[in-house]
Amino acid sequence: RSGCQSLLALPRPSRPQPLKWPLPAAAAARLMENRGWQPDRLRGSLACSPFAQDIARQLDDRGYAVLPGVFTAEEVSAEYDRMWRFVETVSPGVRRSDPTSWRRRRCADPWPCSQRDMMQLYQAGWVFSEARERMAERVFEPLYGTKE
Repeated sequence: RSGCQSLLALPRPSRPQPLKWPLPAAAAARLMENRGWQPDRLRGSLACSPFAQDIARQLDDRGYAVLPGVFTAEEVSAEYDRMWRFVETVSPGVRRSDPTSWRRRRCADPWPCSQRDMMQLYQAGWVFSEARERMAERVFEPLYGTKE
C-alpha cells in the first residue's frame, strides 16, 4: 500500500479558509475530519490498483465516481424489465407503456414512484439482487482488492 499512501491521505490546508457551499468533496471530508467525524473509514482499505486510485481521485474531485461500462446494455435492459414486471404485478393500475398511469390523480398514488427507494420500502430488494452481485464482483472486488 505504500505506493498509494499519498492518494489515501487527505490534504490539510495550511490555514482555515472560508466555506463556500456546496463544498468540494475533499474540503467536506476535511471539515468532517476536523470536527471529529470519520467520513472515510474504508479509505485506508482501498487497493493500490489504477482502478481504485481513479475512483479515489474522482471522489476527491467531484464527490462521486462515474464508472462507465460496469453493466452491458443487455444486463441493464434485463434489470429494467425485471423492475417493471415487479411494479406492474404489485400495482395493477400502473403500465410501463402508459406514463399517464405512473402519477397520482385524485386518489391514492397507484405506484409510489415519488419514494426515494421504492424497491427497498416495498421489500423488493431482491429485484436487483443480480445487479448487486455483478456490481460487487466488477466494482467492489477490484476497488478493495478482495472477494471478502
